[in-house]
Amino acid sequence: MKRIGLLNGFSYEADELKNALRHISDNEGYEIETIEDFELQETISGAIWGLISLCDVLIAFVNKKNESLYYQIGLAHGARKPVIIVSDHEYSLPPELRGQRIISTSQRSLFDNNFMFQLKEAIEDAMRKKSSYLGPRSEQKQYSVSQDFRPSGNFRDLFAAEGPRRGRLFEQWFAEIAAGIEGWEVIESVSRNKRNRGFDLVIWNSQEDSELATLGNPIAVEIKAIGSMKTAMLHQFLHMSKKSGIKGLILATTGLNDKRTKNLLNRLRVEEGINAIALDRDDLINVRNPSDLLVLVKSKVRELLYGQEF
Repeated sequence: MKRIGLLNGFSYEADELKNALRHISDNEGYEIETIEDFELQETISGAIWGLISLCDVLIAFVNKKNESLYYQIGLAHGARKPVIIVSDHEYSLPPELRGQRIISTSQRSLFDNNFMFQLKEAIEDAMRKKSSYLGPRSEQKQYSVSQDFRPSGNFRDLFAAEGPRRGRLFEQWFAEIAAGIEGWEVIESVSRNKRNRGFDLVIWNSQEDSELATLGNPIAVEIKAIGSMKTAMLHQFLHMSKKSGIKGLILATTGLNDKRTKNLLNRLRVEEGINAIALDRDDLINVRNPSDLLVLVKSKVRELLYGQEF
């Protein structure tokens, strides 16, 4: 029998999540364990360690009110036990957790059918992999780049084109470079209707990488051959991402993003709960191959997570 441990204790969220788990267990045959089941332990820390040691999968509901859970999650990761993180505001979590698999409860109940389906799938996935933590132990693989890769053009060539043609060439160039990254499948929009075409590109990432995982899967990409991202445009793209259930967004432009644009993007990230990164002219001009783009994207993700340039 699978034993599922709830790391939260003595809170409204813990009670709600416990009830949701018990509802799932009626069909799946899970045994739900909590810290309260270790009441004979003399210390809370002893009860926590007993819970972690006993259970096959741990679940934690994390928000700003229960930061002590970070320690418990760390103990579970150190014990090589999978932890499923549930949060009502993923953007408020520390950087080391935002790259993990997180189930969001924003604007929905813990008894929502979609949430309970996601939770059951996450439990089954964690049981198969025996770990849900993406960290140094699980990231030994290095990305390989084909030595034969030869792009059909370079970023500087785009500025010789004018009007809509520059935009089309920019999208083609970015898609070609991104498709050369190992484990990335790039899907271009097939609709010609600007109102209904969705995102310019969607990237499916099959590599396990805790930094890239911050952008979720798939990663949406918007590509604009314009001077800079305007306020209305940023609002539109981030809101469209949220509405589509997209966790991360790459905004690429041939122009320059000034300080005002960067500050606006930082604010909108928090408001919409979307992990968005922006690539402008000075970022992309040195991208000549897939490896350069991968390094650039990962550096922007670190900047997003830790608040400083890398």
